[in-house]
Amino acid sequence: MTPSLLLPGDWTSPRLLVRILYTIGSEWDLTERGLVDRGSGDVCQLRMGPPDEGMAARLEGDDDPVYPSLTPERIDGVRSHKSVVAVEPAEGLTGLAACRALLRCGDALIDAGAQAVWVSSGLAHGAERWQSLAEDLHDDEGLALFRAFVHPLVRAEGGHWRTRGMALLGHREVVVDGSVAEPYAYDVLDALGQRLAGGPGLVGGEMLQPGRTGPRLLVTRSDDPLAADHEGHSPAGVWRVAPA
Repeated sequence: MTPSLLLPGDWTSPRLLVRILYTIGSEWDLTERGLVDRGSGDVCQLRMGPPDEGMAARLEGDDDPVYPSLTPERIDGVRSHKSVVAVEPAEGLTGLAACRALLRCGDALIDAGAQAVWVSSGLAHGAERWQSLAEDLHDDEGLALFRAFVHPLVRAEGGHWRTRGMALLGHREVVVDGSVAEPYAYDVLDALGQRLAGGPGLVGGEMLQPGRTGPRLLVTRSDDPLAADHEGHSPAGVWRVAPA
């Protein structure tokens, strides 16, 4: 799964976008390699397309369910956008490095007029929320990337709870058995997702108990239950969490 972004804005041409970046003194320059950050050397590929009639509905439907940031006013503004910029990492850039570059590039494009950000995991953020996450890179990179790119609570086929987007960060998705109540499932998905994105990771065999009254749960390696039917599944399997 390759991370990518879609950003609606009022740009009427790529030339206008480049001119705005130059005018505001952005650290990102357009070169023959793509959009390049002068400080880090990160490179992102940009493609500008026409307005998308379904963009406002997509953003509204994919707003982060835990940290919603797309207000009705923001959605109304998106309805009149003039173009959509698609952003991908440079060839060869993957995992955390790719997502870090995209988060920072999206931040620069918001400075240049982007109204919101849609992530290829099916997660959307308002402009202010995305820039806040870009700021958080300095303090807790793993958490910032997890919040920006990973849908934290998806009800999947079979009734299981799961993350969607850990594969963008180079990690297995986390799947919690459907018998676990939603509040406990979210606590587990959130805690393990953060641990994978920014910390020691998992080895399997870990025992968990969300909250003081939650069920005792066991973490194991497992095949992805969606792998047979869905593109974008976790190719190396998942971390399966089920009652011990």
